[in-house]
Amino acid sequence: MYCVLGPRLLQEATNHENDLPPFTIRREEDGDEPSELEIRARWQVHEWEDLPEFNLMRSITVLSMAALAPDPAQNIIKHQAWFTSHTIPLFAFKQMQGDNRASFTLTLFGKPYLTQSLSRVQDHTTKLSAPERFVKGVFRSDVLIEDDVLYSKQVHDFKGSLTWQGSEQLVTYLTAPYVRMPLVAAFLNEDRLGALFQPKMRLLLERVLFEPLAHYPDIRARNAQVQLIQVVPTPKREQLGTQFGMLFNEMQHAPEATVEPLLRTAHKVASMCINDYTSSFVDLLLYMIYIIVRVEGFIVFLANDDTYVAGRAVVPTAPVAHTHPSPTAQV
Repeated sequence: MYCVLGPRLLQEATNHENDLPPFTIRREEDGDEPSELEIRARWQVHEWEDLPEFNLMRSITVLSMAALAPDPAQNIIKHQAWFTSHTIPLFAFKQMQGDNRASFTLTLFGKPYLTQSLSRVQDHTTKLSAPERFVKGVFRSDVLIEDDVLYSKQVHDFKGSLTWQGSEQLVTYLTAPYVRMPLVAAFLNEDRLGALFQPKMRLLLERVLFEPLAHYPDIRARNAQVQLIQVVPTPKREQLGTQFGMLFNEMQHAPEATVEPLLRTAHKVASMCINDYTSSFVDLLLYMIYIIVRVEGFIVFLANDDTYVAGRAVVPTAPVAHTHPSPTAQV
């Protein structure tokens, strides 16, 4: 989120919306005049010497993402002695890639990573859980729909853990980013525990649950009680975004649809462990507990401060009543 909103807001606040950062050296292949995307991308990797708070926030964000990412193979952070200078993320603008894409490098723990910044706010197509990653074929548009999946030549079956029909069903859910969360959770609960033994399926479930997708700061609209979407399909795609991510949105409006299938899946896995710590299901049970605890963190935040998420700085006149969960809702 900071990569999209942070530099843009700073540009507006400092009147740098139309000019490049100081000491910028452009090449001939970059064109005569810098585009809006190039200006935004260059400010995105700028040092911001006058605003060290932004540099600190950007570094903390990158380090937090690196620390939270599963890295059993030590691809991000190797187990070795590091100097303090290695922990400071280094950003550098690389080049423009056509009119709609700019690339820059991020160096962390001595390893460079190539990152890309898009010209406009995208939906789910540029995300890690994009359906394009799981099908092969020639499609009519950049955004896949259900028919594209059904007529594709090949659908990823997660190493044989899903049937062809099951794979198509799962990938078609990914084409609907704003309803996919409960659909995928219910899909895996339907006697498909074997698929969760595949690392790629586990990673997909995490991405579906925790990818925030498009951001839309609707605080003013909420305060004014304005109906954001009045026409379907809406001409303003950015209104389909959320303020704090898709999982917050689900937990705020329809938590049962996602939480219940996750809990049922965890119960099924627990019943397979048969009181044996050497069971192959133990690792899967730990994974499900890990997922549910992360989801619980979102629920606890909403239960403690729902007015903040709604965008209204109003102190509740009555304390929030906490109900005890039923025995069936415990893992």
